Amino acid sequence: MDFWCWTDYAIKGLEIKHLPADQFLLRFNHIINHNRALAGCPWSFENNILILNGIGADENPMQVDLDWCNSFVQIHELQLILLNLSVATFIGNRIGKFRDMAWTIGVVMGSLTMH
Repeated sequence: MDFWCWTDYAIKGLEIKHLPADQFLLRFNHIINHNRALAGCPWSFENNILILNGIGADENPMQVDLDWCNSFVQIHELQLILLNLSVATFIGNRIGKFRDMAWTIGVVMGSLTMH
């Protein structure tokens, strides 16, 4: 598709263009919506990460690096003795690149850079 289409029903004020290699270019018509979408990253849908990256007017969307993305992983029902940084680092580095963690009783949450 080489045209811009309006999505008036699902999201107002958003233009979507399908690019090669299953990429999409989203153009927000208001800066508030643009900032809200980028601030909420990463987004996921049906266990797939949706990577959003802001580009300037003079940048080529096909040149944007989409090889990595920060993401959160939640691990449930982990024994209390395993709620520590070394276990979180081990698990995080097995599925990506470990960044940091936050935990409460019953939940370990780590921020990972996925490669």
